[in-house]
Amino acid sequence: MIRRSALASASCKWLSVGLCGIALLGCKMHSSGQREAEKKRAPTARLDEGVLSNLGLETAWFLPSADTRTTVLSAVLDPDGLFLSTQAAAGRSGQLIRVQPKDGHVAWYFDLEHDAPLTQAPTVHRYGAGAGNKGNEVFFTQLDDIYVVDLVYGDLMRRADLDSTVATSVAAVDDLYFFGAENGTVLGYLKAGDVAKWQYRTGVGLRASPVVSGSSVLFASQDHSVYRFSATQGYPPDFFWSRKTGGPVVASPTVFSDRVYVGSTDYKLYCLSLRDGSVIWPFLAEAPIETPPVVYSPQAGAAVVYCISVEHRRRGEKRTLFAAEDHTGLEAWRHPGIRQVVARGRDNLYVLADPAEGVGRKLLALDAKTGKQKFELDISQFHFVPTNSADFGRDASERGRFYLVGRDGAVQAITEKY
Repeated sequence: MIRRSALASASCKWLSVGLCGIALLGCKMHSSGQREAEKKRAPTARLDEGVLSNLGLETAWFLPSADTRTTVLSAVLDPDGLFLSTQAAAGRSGQLIRVQPKDGHVAWYFDLEHDAPLTQAPTVHRYGAGAGNKGNEVFFTQLDDIYVVDLVYGDLMRRADLDSTVATSVAAVDDLYFFGAENGTVLGYLKAGDVAKWQYRTGVGLRASPVVSGSSVLFASQDHSVYRFSATQGYPPDFFWSRKTGGPVVASPTVFSDRVYVGSTDYKLYCLSLRDGSVIWPFLAEAPIETPPVVYSPQAGAAVVYCISVEHRRRGEKRTLFAAEDHTGLEAWRHPGIRQVVARGRDNLYVLADPAEGVGRKLLALDAKTGKQKFELDISQFHFVPTNSADFGRDASERGRFYLVGRDGAVQAITEKY
């Protein structure tokens, strides 16, 4: 039986001391030996406020860790939650935890049924105004089971035990949800009864997760193609399209406005029309693109697309970040040695450096217009830095904010000072 818990307001003060202290809500007492052991634990990771202030940054909120027995395995950022998954250990189940990005309040935890770690990112579906009182949903998968949890309270709403081997994250609309199977089949399932309404066989295994935009569901496949399906009908001729690239596509597409951006292992970033799949422009990188592109719009009509190419070498990898102007598809600048785009600020682009051997992890601030480095932060105490896709055109309150997460559950939300 799956255990889940929504945190009552009276319990929140217990959780404010740390994500991993939530297992103590049952009033379990600590012996003097346990208290002494806690005092000897390594201090929680936190960046110094003086260092941040000198760089024009400050801590928006901080969530320390009170219990290091549970290890954080992943951190995923959504506008409605910072989702942390933890490892099962010492008789305790792993957990999925939702932290509110606005203030760092721990909204709920959900005890996972299996010991296996989550291999796909949880996703959120928000119902429209016409959906009545339906609660918004969090989807995640574990060992080919699909779980649906209430976004606000963390209650289990349903679980689907499917015949298909789930290979991707889940995306959803009001009545259906979508995922890719290991055999290369794209599936659209009705939420009512968990019955397949439509399916499409690409013939090659899927690694990229689906993306929903309005009535469209976008899939990318290792058969070299990008697909647009109808959420409700699958592949009607007047809606469905597919676009071939020159190599397998292993990263999810990104949708911004009426355009689809997808990187391919053929060294190209493609900008496609969402309506018909036509190529608006291709951008040539130096190596395969294996992660989703990130799009920011610093002002209306001035979007910039960022992609990272990775050249696999016998001794390591060579990664390069490219910035391409959305209206032309031309290169604005490039910067070597970048592993991940983290956030867009007023004038800065924050990125995670690809560390050399023996060098601590560093977060860099690049000039968003030129790509030149302004400063760096040593974040070697932290292990996860989820990408924040918010920008001027979508969520100005989150612009210039990034989240540092430690394996012990410590979270430091850092923002630009205005």
